[in-house]
Amino acid sequence: MQRNLCTDTIILNIAQTSQNNHSVTLITADKGIIWATLYGGPKSRMKSLVSQWNSGKIWLYENQEKKQIKITDFEVKNFHSTFTQNLFKMYAASLSAEIAIKSHCAGSNEQFFKLISGFLDGMDLTGKPEYVRAKYLGRVFQDPMLGTAANMEIEENLAMAMRRGKRRTLAWGIQPAERKLYKEKLALLDLGLEN
Repeated sequence: MQRNLCTDTIILNIAQTSQNNHSVTLITADKGIIWATLYGGPKSRMKSLVSQWNSGKIWLYENQEKKQIKITDFEVKNFHSTFTQNLFKMYAASLSAEIAIKSHCAGSNEQFFKLISGFLDGMDLTGKPEYVRAKYLGRVFQDPMLGTAANMEIEENLAMAMRRGKRRTLAWGIQPAERKLYKEKLALLDLGLEN
């Protein structure tokens, strides 16, 4: 590890080691699981930012003589404050952290970081109303005819899906470039749907 490192992280665990110091377990996309020390009393700014399940950009300093990594700064991007208010969310988040630590990120630091990050962000949406969650989630119906427009062609359904969440215009139907893209993507499935 470099002497100074700045990386995206998720705080998995924090435990008090002495009156003013804390041991912090965090996960990063490039280095995986890192154990670092946080210095500062209960009223320090860093102690309030470096809190379990918070994610953001962290600055670390490695003292190679003492074999110690110290947290020097933390810029929080996501406060997952609802986890402490809901026992189910807290247990689920703790389980994901435990799996990451015990499996050493299952061999892929970047993929495991993305998985935990998505999992925690997704759990943060569970208390939100449906209209807020709708832009992040799609629905799958058991009856495929309920989820699609049965009287439309495949490329029309694909065009609707591709344009979801985008501004609507009065442009004419499906453009030739879009039609070509849909045929290429459907050909990858090897189901004969591109014809």
